[in-house]
Amino acid sequence: TSPKAEHEDKSYALYRAIMCYAPSGYNECGGTDVDKAQRKGWFSQLKTQYPGSPWAQKLKYYW
Repeated sequence: TSPKAEHEDKSYALYRAIMCYAPSGYNECGGTDVDKAQRKGWFSQLKTQYPGSPWAQKLKYYW
């Protein structure tokens, strides 16, 4: 995510990136696949840096 993006934009971008792999674990959004460790990092970043965002509250899992 870009350092200049607003918090809501950043949290939504992380949410969307994770949801590209839901629920199959395969990239449904096209583009290059990302390994599970990176997706876990996105999930952790969303939950720790943006815990109050609706996207962090909505997302319970990463794939």
